[in-house]
Amino acid sequence: MKYRVTVNVDGGTSVSDDFSLAIQEYTIGVVSDGKQNIKQLYIEKRIGEDEELPTLKPGTGLAKHVFEYKRPACTDGLIEKLLYLESLGSFWWHIRSLMFRALRNDG
Repeated sequence: MKYRVTVNVDGGTSVSDDFSLAIQEYTIGVVSDGKQNIKQLYIEKRIGEDEELPTLKPGTGLAKHVFEYKRPACTDGLIEKLLYLESLGSFWWHIRSLMFRALRNDG
């Protein structure tokens, strides 16, 4: 399973198409808005089998289901790498800021 952290980008960089590149155990990707502007930036890493997967359990009361989620150990490292890319990107890619919203899990 892969774990991905995706952030929205506030900046003035244009790209011709979405792309990603693998660097060691990480994949870093850029998503465009279809008008050649960078919309999102993500970093992902394959996580080990020992990491607990999210589970969906029956809820009580008004909640029909409860989603239990545990953060993988690599989460803080991925966020640190995005912050580093933000600092580099402010100079090279005219990124004003990265907007961290929610952490997402992709299989």
